[in-house]
Amino acid sequence: IVLDNFRIQDISFGLLTQPKSVTILNGQTAQFTVGANGTGSITYQWQVNTGSGWNNVTTGSGATTATFTTATARSTEADSGCNYRCQVTDDVETRTSDGIAGLTVIDGAKIAWLSA
Repeated sequence: IVLDNFRIQDISFGLLTQPKSVTILNGQTAQFTVGANGTGSITYQWQVNTGSGWNNVTTGSGATTATFTTATARSTEADSGCNYRCQVTDDVETRTSDGIAGLTVIDGAKIAWLSA
């Protein structure tokens, strides 16, 4: 911890692992992970951007943990193209993951048809 212009700054807080983009077939789930270290307790909040700005995730599991799993992808149109990030907070500050993890959903039926 460093005193910076009369403000305490937590220099030990950081995001060690950024979420990475994932490609899945429709009917599957995707998993995103972030790693962090900091002072005291660490909390997580996953967010999604479906094209109209960032919002806290409301479906899936692990929205407030280091690993978030999406709900089952319904279709390529509804889920493909969504972006995910995580806000991580320790006792001193909040940081948002630098990595924006994209979700690509592929229609498995088309793959089967093309490979036949």
